[in-house]
Amino acid sequence: MEFVIAGIFDNDPEKIGTKIKKLQIQDIKMLPAFVNKTGTDIGIITVPPAVAQQVTDLLIISGIKGILNLTATHIVSPGKVPVVDLKILNSLLELSCKILSNDKK
Repeated sequence: MEFVIAGIFDNDPEKIGTKIKKLQIQDIKMLPAFVNKTGTDIGIITVPPAVAQQVTDLLIISGIKGILNLTATHIVSPGKVPVVDLKILNSLLELSCKILSNDKK
């Protein structure tokens, strides 16, 4: 199985148009058309917690089939769109605590 990052989206006018390797950051308003045109199945959310649900809703309305949530908050989706939460911040904090406890031994 191959995973390809097909698009990057943001709502910050200063970031829109910036290139990251071969991809150009697009306006979030273009997301529904992009998903429809490309048939993208998975959306990855890396936004501030305050807007995570709003972005989730936009992805679902756009026709995404699954979401990887990298935010520090819980998001809700209908049963037909699975969400996997990857709590990077929590994992880093847990790892840091384990390192500190090992250092004290």
